[in-house]
Amino acid sequence: MLSPRECEVMQLLAGGLTLKEIATELGISVQTASKHRSNLFEKLRISNEVELLKLLFKIDPVHALDSAAETWRPAEDDSLTGAYKRARIA
Repeated sequence: MLSPRECEVMQLLAGGLTLKEIATELGISVQTASKHRSNLFEKLRISNEVELLKLLFKIDPVHALDSAAETWRPAEDDSLTGAYKRARIA
């Protein structure tokens, strides 16, 4: 069974955030975020984020897309036209 924090980390990973971004978002250290990711991967018997996304899409494709849509948005900087940056929608 996943802990509430592991579920939060899973959602943020599915949205494409890095461990550093996850740590900042959750107010924890990068090492703690990494440990939560490791525990999550071990419990789900997966080894990377790609396998996590595949699993999430198998279980609930609609909510897997929701997670990504809530986490990503177009870049605001004109110099990055056409690119995307990671940003949490407030």
